[in-house]
Amino acid sequence: MNFVKERGNDLSKLYNKYLELKNINSSKYYLFLSGIFYIFLDTDAKVISNITKLKLSKLNDNIYKCGFPKSCLSKYLVMFKKLNIDVEIIESIDNKKDIINKIKNIKLEGITPIEAYQLLKDLKEYYE
Repeated sequence: MNFVKERGNDLSKLYNKYLELKNINSSKYYLFLSGIFYIFLDTDAKVISNITKLKLSKLNDNIYKCGFPKSCLSKYLVMFKKLNIDVEIIESIDNKKDIINKIKNIKLEGITPIEAYQLLKDLKEYYE
């Protein structure tokens, strides 16, 4: 029983993180690592499923998901690039890991002021 409860909380956290990220940048598609799968959630899942034909299923009564096994990531990244789909991979919903990954992946010549501000804000909130 605890496993179901904990798994539900993990999915809740994923969905909350999805909403937070969509508020920051709604034009990106967010791909979450969940166990041995990468998944898209909600509206992202519906759009990606329609474009790529990944199977759409329900996360719960109101939220959809689609995804693929972790081992297929490189194949799908190539597909997303060819389709010009802006995908951001979220390996963890742990803010510290997210911030470290964002810092590692910064392309200084391409970062927008809004993205730079959000990164600094995240760092500040984490260390307060």
